[in-house]
Amino acid sequence: MQYSKLIRSALYFSSALLLFGCSKKNNDVKPPQQTPLAITSLSVTSGPFNTSVIITGTGFDAAKANDQVFFNGKAATIMAANTTQLTATVPVGAETGNVTVSVKNSAPAIGPVFTYQYTATVSTFAGGNGVGHLDGIGTTASFNLPQGIAIDALGNLYVCDAYEGLIRKIDSIGEVTTFAGNGTQGQANGYRTNVGFTDPEGIAIDKSSNIFISDALESVIRKINAAGYVSTFAGNGWGFNKDGIGSSASFSEPKGLAIDANGNIYVADFSDNLIRKITPDSIVTTLAGNGQNGVVNGTALSSSFDEPVRILCDRSNNIFVSENSGDIRKISADLEVTTFLPNPNLNSIYSSPCYPSGMAIDAHGNILQQVDVIIKSFRYPLME
Repeated sequence: MQYSKLIRSALYFSSALLLFGCSKKNNDVKPPQQTPLAITSLSVTSGPFNTSVIITGTGFDAAKANDQVFFNGKAATIMAANTTQLTATVPVGAETGNVTVSVKNSAPAIGPVFTYQYTATVSTFAGGNGVGHLDGIGTTASFNLPQGIAIDALGNLYVCDAYEGLIRKIDSIGEVTTFAGNGTQGQANGYRTNVGFTDPEGIAIDKSSNIFISDALESVIRKINAAGYVSTFAGNGWGFNKDGIGSSASFSEPKGLAIDANGNIYVADFSDNLIRKITPDSIVTTLAGNGQNGVVNGTALSSSFDEPVRILCDRSNNIFVSENSGDIRKISADLEVTTFLPNPNLNSIYSSPCYPSGMAIDAHGNILQQVDVIIKSFRYPLME
């Protein structure tokens, strides 16, 4: 009996050791090694919006919903996925930068640089519903000779609707509203839609959201402050190149406006053949031009312009002017006037200089110009 108890105790002890050993052995099993997240190559390294790019690497998820691909920080659409390849399309406006991949919002793997190529796509964003001043979304709205255009810090566009005497606003979804003006002519002060404009052509917005407008036929520069009050900022009606403060100065058909980082406004003074400068305190001076009509380069006040129409300022405080001759002139920061781009149709017998109806500069310093080509009329002698 005692012997059987000893046997049973030995069996229990052996079983406990066996269980303990098995448990320890199971605890020593290591989880499978996870493949590190990495990008090794791109099928193409440059292209425009919607380019299909195969991203090869390791550690991707075969369920594409768990993967995230970014081109220069901008999210892309993933079309196909497996653990070593992702197929994604380049998002619009990505610009140039690294391709990165995350899985389930993990820390991203950084891949090669993708060079974004811009393409010109023309579409109607707003307007086209006849001639007039109908408000509405996109193509349900109408304009009547829109001229100057500016953009605010929130991405809203402001347009000088010249023949309607209005300032129109277009928001990010393309909804057009009348921002200022009531369709009457004049330069009376007042709240946005209680005043009139005669021929608004140039517009610029400063860092404090003040909007400046050149009223060409009234020959004044108007201001709409952030509260919506409209006043005459500089000029006193038609005059010839008189400098001064505020209403003591005069302009002759001012057209394009530009503004620099310090809030100085530059005016294409069309009929005076001058470039004028207005400080934030409304002090008006002549920046460049001698008042003579022509295309003569040199120091600022010795140069001449041919009816300047549009104007812009870059980040280095260079000023670019498009004029009726079809040339684009440059006024450097040290006030030297040169011809930046001559009229491309200068030697053509079929077309006159391109009339510059719009000009802008992008984030990369590229100058964009809208031109209207006017066909010349010729009379040839009859053959005898």
